Order: sequence, then C-alpha cells, then structure tokens
Amino acid sequence: REPRAGTVPDSSTVIPAAGRDLLEADIEGAEYSIQFVALAVGPIRFTGRKWQDSAQQVTVSLVETLGGDLNGDGKGDGLAILAANFGGTGTFVSAAPVLNQDGKAVVGRGAPLGDRTRVLALSLNADTVDITMLAVGPSDPFCCPTDSVTQRYHLVGDSLALLP
Repeated sequence: REPRAGTVPDSSTVIPAAGRDLLEADIEGAEYSIQFVALAVGPIRFTGRKWQDSAQQVTVSLVETLGGDLNGDGKGDGLAILAANFGGTGTFVSAAPVLNQDGKAVVGRGAPLGDRTRVLALSLNADTVDITMLAVGPSDPFCCPTDSVTQRYHLVGDSLALLP
C-alpha cells in the first residue's frame, strides 16, 4: 500500500529500513522537549500520542503529524503539532520539525503557535511549511480563538523559523 503524498505513512506500510522515509510511529516515538517562555519539560516520549507527569501536572499531546522533506536532502522528514498543558487553563501549541537522520527521527527546535490555538491545515511545499490556524484575536477571550491566520515557516538548521 502506497502512502498519499504529504501524509506520513503508517507502520503497516512496508518500506526498507535503510533510506526510508519516517513513519508516523517514528515521529510518535521520537524524543521531544517542550518550552514556552519559562515553562519547560523534556525529554519526553509519547505513549499513545500522550505524555503526562501527574506530580508536575503536565500533559503533552501529539495532535497531528505531516510528512515531507523539510531539509531538502531527499529523505522523508516530519512535522509534529504538540499541545502542552502545564496545569493551568492554557494549552500551548507548537510545531516541531522531526528530521530523518539515517532512518531515525530526531526532533529539532520547534516554533510556538500560541495559547489554545487550533490548527486547521498543514501543508509542506519544498522547504516551507504553511500552518493555517485559529488564533486568539485582539478582542477574543483566550478560550475562544476566532482569528484565522496562515503562517509560513522555513527550516534553518534544525529549527523552524517564522517567515515574514
């Protein structure tokens, strides 16, 4: 079974290990670190797309993934959308590049997308990622984002950088 373009193949797709694109299971199984201003956690590994530290009241979820070649090396990389709650009312959303280094998923430095941001669409074109989301607008309460925005990111080294 062949994966669709722009998606991450699932683990039932048979691809030789050497030189293969990352699978969704590789992205889910990678080691992540999360940081928002002074709030930080990591390294973590997901179980069932979730990680939790009950003692610290921290929960991180792997919300969505996208496959594609982020760094132009011809190997399938990935993008992970993460949502972190540090025990309060906020849910801090970020996008993290997951790079294919010899068939292993290595997470780069992510970009914050905002508090309670809802990702609507992801697309990868060459070395840029477009993220369309609902973000908190100037007159929105934090609970209820209504401002539809599309932001474009470019991979610089192993970090996602917002393009102007």
